[in-house]
Amino acid sequence: MNSMFKSILETKPTIIKNGEKLIDLLYQNYNPKKKNSIARVYTLTEDYEARPDKLANTLHSNISFVDLLLKTSDISNPFSISKDDIVIVYELIEMINDVDTNSAQRKNIEEIIRQQYIDETKKPMFDNTINKFRNEPAKLPPNITKIDQKDVIIKNGKVILGDNVTQNNNCLKPIMSKSEVISLILKKKLNELK
Repeated sequence: MNSMFKSILETKPTIIKNGEKLIDLLYQNYNPKKKNSIARVYTLTEDYEARPDKLANTLHSNISFVDLLLKTSDISNPFSISKDDIVIVYELIEMINDVDTNSAQRKNIEEIIRQQYIDETKKPMFDNTINKFRNEPAKLPPNITKIDQKDVIIKNGKVILGDNVTQNNNCLKPIMSKSEVISLILKKKLNELK
């Protein structure tokens, strides 16, 4: 059985990048289709600490299955294997059948991935309604100074803050000093008394 089995790394697809052949380590080629049958549960002794190769040889009589054993046991760091760890061993033939052996035969997978984003049929449609706004001056929110204007100006010896800011329809026009506002209020009161 060993001669027919390829390791999980050998079944990963390759990517050609800048003329160099690379292995796509992110491709998930071990996909358990269902819960595999448990062959046995094994409690590790200190002989197997950080030694997945010895564990694979004991459980499957061959160290070629070490990566499959690690993958099925959810062991991502083989050096973390320690005494009294419990390893669930599944039926070997079922684990082998869960490895996607066709993934390495793919042609340039990078090109396949790229094509899904360059597909001309998925090109966004241009909305022509935006053209009517292109020649209009920029619309700024209230209380923002235009780029070519100053925030502070001096008029008739008075310092006026924000005279050039954009205004909404509820703003007072023109900007008045405190004394001008008081004068306007007094005039309105006098007119009401007449």
